Amino acid sequence: MKGDIIVFGRGVYYQAKRVALQKEFHVVAYLDNNAKLGDSEEGIPVYRPEELSNLPPYQIVIMTSR
Repeated sequence: MKGDIIVFGRGVYYQAKRVALQKEFHVVAYLDNNAKLGDSEEGIPVYRPEELSNLPPYQIVIMTSR
């Protein structure tokens, strides 16, 4: 495993690549424009992009198709 990351986006593109990404990296958090307070994805917390400054300085992998 290559390390801890934060994933931006949980939509169609991420869902198509999720298994391969999780084989390579440990996802510690998600960023998503549609996140609601207390959201989680598979037990991993989801934050709005505005909350990024409150998170540890992990690499961010952008998983959007646009």
